[in-house]
Amino acid sequence: MQHIRGNLLISALVCVAFGGLLILQGDSLAIGLGAPISLCGLIMFVWGMNLKPEELGWSQDKIAEWTPSAESLPEA
Repeated sequence: MQHIRGNLLISALVCVAFGGLLILQGDSLAIGLGAPISLCGLIMFVWGMNLKPEELGWSQDKIAEWTPSAESLPEA
């Protein structure tokens, strides 16, 4: 799975916003649906923030040691 952290954070924000809009309507059914959606969004947000950022496989040492190749590029 790629980009799980970003997907969790975006999904969490959508859930919190949608749940908040439902809660603001004031109907008992809307509050009953909006509250669990918002709580799930908060849980996903905390879960996403606790995940480590995705690493591209390049360490600081590897970046520092990189040099461009000496061969010439073909004509465009």
